[in-house]
Amino acid sequence: MSSQNTKRKCDSCGEWNFGKPKFCQHCGDFLDHHEREIEQKEVAKSEAIAAEVAAFEAKTPVAKFFLRVGRFIYTIYMAIVSFIAWVIFWLAG
Repeated sequence: MSSQNTKRKCDSCGEWNFGKPKFCQHCGDFLDHHEREIEQKEVAKSEAIAAEVAAFEAKTPVAKFFLRVGRFIYTIYMAIVSFIAWVIFWLAG
């Protein structure tokens, strides 16, 4: 039996999926429970990291100062890059 004829039934919607897809072709849910658990752990880990970063930023005034300085430097950098791109397109055009 080739991989094209493989059928898997989705636990969420009950529809059959042909081939070896990772997600259900009808509802978009994971077909493999192990993959779903891995995805949920990754989401939980990223949310925990985001919460830690937000808590750090909100607590220390030194962090707020460096965050503002970093944003200012990033803004200046993007302005310079945009200006250089504008000059290049102006000279080419």
